[in-house]
Amino acid sequence: MKKRQKVRYEFYSYETSVSGNFNVTLTLNNPASVKFILTGIGTLTSDFCTINNLYNLQPIFLVTPGPPRIFPSELILQNQINEIDVTDYQIRIQNATNTVVLKVVVKYYID
Repeated sequence: MKKRQKVRYEFYSYETSVSGNFNVTLTLNNPASVKFILTGIGTLTSDFCTINNLYNLQPIFLVTPGPPRIFPSELILQNQINEIDVTDYQIRIQNATNTVVLKVVVKYYID
C-alpha cells in the first residue's frame, strides 16, 4: 500500500481598492504547489496582477444576456515531490480602476 503524505495549506489574500497600488514579495518555504486566483471586474487596460514581472492575471468580464458574468483568472504552479521551490514571488497590482482581490493558496508537504 502506498504511504499517504501529510499536507498543510496556507491562505493569503491581497486586495487593492480603486486607484490603489500594491507591491509585495511573497517568500515561501519550499511549497508543493502555489495557486494564484485574481478576482474583480477586470478591464483591458487595468485591473490585472503581475507576478514576477512576467505573468499577468486578469479577471474575465463577459457581457451576456442577463447580468454580466465575471470569471477569476488563475495561475497554478505544481512541483514534483522531489523538487525544491526557492522562488520569491513578486506580486504587483498597479492603478486598478476597480477593486481586485488576489487569493493565494499554498500547499506544503509535511514530513
